[in-house]
Amino acid sequence: MAYLIIMFKDQVMREVHVGDRPLKIGRDSSNDVHIDNPAVSRFHAEVYRQGHPFFIEDKNSTNGVQVNGMTINWKG
Repeated sequence: MAYLIIMFKDQVMREVHVGDRPLKIGRDSSNDVHIDNPAVSRFHAEVYRQGHPFFIEDKNSTNGVQVNGMTINWKG
């Protein structure tokens, strides 16, 4: 089973199971993963599976997305 670990200031805030359907992340309450923090865009990112690997896509967020400390660039 795959999990997305949401961290803030080096603390684990929560773990979310990632399945076969896309997982939408953002500040808007309609997202699958709702993060109520002004640093998070309304529609911040999406995690999805394509074959075996998982991908994360920045949805043109203001502050970007980091995975394991590395910034993921949005290519719109």
